[in-house]
Amino acid sequence: MAIDVPPAPEYVAVSPAWVGNKPPADYEKLWRGLALVGAAHIAGMLVNVVSQMLGIHALDRIPAMFLGL
Repeated sequence: MAIDVPPAPEYVAVSPAWVGNKPPADYEKLWRGLALVGAAHIAGMLVNVVSQMLGIHALDRIPAMFLGL
């Protein structure tokens, strides 16, 4: 028993918005910026955790300062 399957549509391998195999500049800047902010956030958390482990509690008041406490 043969199953009739329609032929698969041919998709473009790369979006036409990409030029020279590179993404649009605005989106590349956005992704790089998000990656940079994320890396800075993770680095800050690492510094905070390490300082807590070493018994340095000077960083504890920083979140309270943002809340006006």
